[in-house]
Amino acid sequence: MGIRKRPRASATASAEVVPPRHRYPTRCKLRQEKANVTVHIPCKRNKVVKCILHLPRDIIFNILLLVPALFLHQVVRYVCKQWNDIVNDPRFIKAHCQLSSAGLLVQSPFDPPLVYYIEGDDLKEFAFPLPGRIYGSFNGLVLFHEKNNPQILSVINPLTKAKINLPPVQGLKEYFPIIGFAITSSGHYKVVVTLRDEGQCSKIQVMVFTVGIDKAWRFIDLQGNSEMKCMSYSRPSYIAGMLYWCDYYYPCFAMDVDTETIYHLPKPVDFVPNFNQSFFISLGAGLGLIVNKTDEMRLWKLTDVKSGEWTEVAGINISAAYSTVRKKLSPKDTYSFPFMLIDDMFWFNHVVGEHDLFLIRFNLVDQSFVLFPIKHKYGLKIFYHHVHTLLSPYKCYS
Repeated sequence: MGIRKRPRASATASAEVVPPRHRYPTRCKLRQEKANVTVHIPCKRNKVVKCILHLPRDIIFNILLLVPALFLHQVVRYVCKQWNDIVNDPRFIKAHCQLSSAGLLVQSPFDPPLVYYIEGDDLKEFAFPLPGRIYGSFNGLVLFHEKNNPQILSVINPLTKAKINLPPVQGLKEYFPIIGFAITSSGHYKVVVTLRDEGQCSKIQVMVFTVGIDKAWRFIDLQGNSEMKCMSYSRPSYIAGMLYWCDYYYPCFAMDVDTETIYHLPKPVDFVPNFNQSFFISLGAGLGLIVNKTDEMRLWKLTDVKSGEWTEVAGINISAAYSTVRKKLSPKDTYSFPFMLIDDMFWFNHVVGEHDLFLIRFNLVDQSFVLFPIKHKYGLKIFYHHVHTLLSPYKCYS
């Protein structure tokens, strides 16, 4: 009697019983069959798996430029070594900062110094790493005065928490010091501090420190001008390469941050020194002054810093903006402080009663406005443009 050969199973049947490359079922396969689970494990030899990690570096560079800085800092730099190198590349940080949209950083000068951030139509509290006061923001770097260190000023990145301390300033008070933060045309950051002699109110000192360049504070000779005492009362504002000290009763002064030259600014002819009827505002590329005369608000613009020439701006009906807002809000016990006019958007504080404060962004084109409620009982606010960036304060100069 001959030996019967075992029938050979078809390729289809074997593929259904055991996975490829296995002659007999494995323990894993037996457990899966027992659980009545069918798992298909494809296996194709010599196949190159392609993903985003294999894209050219320049393409990944440009893609990551579109990612928000917060996500870059918290997630992206931990993905792989290549992405971390790109995120920490100074060229990438500079390009990302230039492409990032700026929001409005809002802080009250009174205690507690709450900080808010407005981007688009959203307002949210700004999580600052240390208690203290903000005195300016450029490229995401903030000049900060720590509450626990009255004589120490710091340049800090709120996103990365990196900071550097400036040399101590003797005589710097903790409560509302007169400090200016500016950036030069070459990209260097300057801090200007104005101190008043307690014994002689007319005697003031102006000190300048260039971050990354100076080792100590430098004094500016004011040539004994007693009119410059307003520089120790009014908080300076930085607008397009100039620091302005503007007071409602004293003369105004401006400093060119590149040359550190100080100019005296006479006010317009019809200016009346009344805090409730005149307001200095930012016009984007220059200083503006709103004068309320005979129930009509007129806007003036500083056209020449050296000569102190002012020109009236026509075609902007600020009185209509006030009237529109007051009609839609409570018309009683309200007052407003305008502070900024940029790209047909007029910003001002609107206070109702004693404790209800709103920031209003008024569109001068279509007469529409957006309200941002602020949880604070004081009406005066300080405003700065701010962007979230990875820029390190240790490399904050060109």
